[in-house]
Amino acid sequence: MLSGQELEQKEDKFAFKTKKLTGDWKGLRTRLYERGVDFEMEYFGDLFSLVSGGLDRRTDFTGLLELELHLDANRLVGWEGAQFFIFGIGSHGNDFLENVGSAHDVSSIAAPDTFKFLELWYEQSFLEDQLSVLLGLYDLTGEFDIRPTAQLFVNGAFGPGQDLSETGKNGPSTFPATSLAARIKIKPTPSFYYSGSGSRWSFRRPNQPNQWNTNRSKQ
Repeated sequence: MLSGQELEQKEDKFAFKTKKLTGDWKGLRTRLYERGVDFEMEYFGDLFSLVSGGLDRRTDFTGLLELELHLDANRLVGWEGAQFFIFGIGSHGNDFLENVGSAHDVSSIAAPDTFKFLELWYEQSFLEDQLSVLLGLYDLTGEFDIRPTAQLFVNGAFGPGQDLSETGKNGPSTFPATSLAARIKIKPTPSFYYSGSGSRWSFRRPNQPNQWNTNRSKQ
C-alpha cells in the first residue's frame, strides 16, 4: 500500500502522460518537472457571428496564445523558497464588441494585436510559507477578485467586478496591460491568509500595447 506522499509522487510522475496533449516526451517533461522546470502552451479562440440586432452583422474571430514557464528555484539550484514565473501572450483578431455595441465585452480574450510579457515575476517565501513577497510584472486577477464564472463563460462581464476593474487612471494591472507590482501574503494558518498588493508603473496602454506609459495605481 502506498502512503499519501508516495501516492502524490506517483501521480506527479504520470501527470504529463494523462493531462498533457503531447504526453511526456519520453520522460523528458517529467525529468524537467522534477528539476523544477514546468511549462505550458495554450491557445484560445472565440468565433462570433451577429445574426440579429447590433451595429454590424458580420462574423469575426479573436484568438489568444499563452506561453507559461515556471521555475522552482529550490529544485533547480537549491534556492529555498524562491520561484520565478514568465507568462507571454500573443493576441490577434478583431474585437467583436465593435459590431454589437454592448456595454460589456463580448469576449474575455479580446485585445490589440501584439505579443508581449503579461507576467514576469519573482516570489520568495519565508517561515515555511507563512510569509511570501512577490515582485515584478504581475496580473492582479491571478490572486485577487477571482471569479469562477470567468473560467466558464466567454463574456467579459463575468470577469473582475467594477470595484477593481475601474480603479486607476488606466485600469488595474491585469489583462491585457499589466504593470510592475509588489504583493505580500501572510498565511498564519493553512486555510487563512492576508494579502495585499500595489502597482506603480503601467507600461502599456491597452489600446496602444507597444507604447510605454507611466500611470500609477494602488490596489
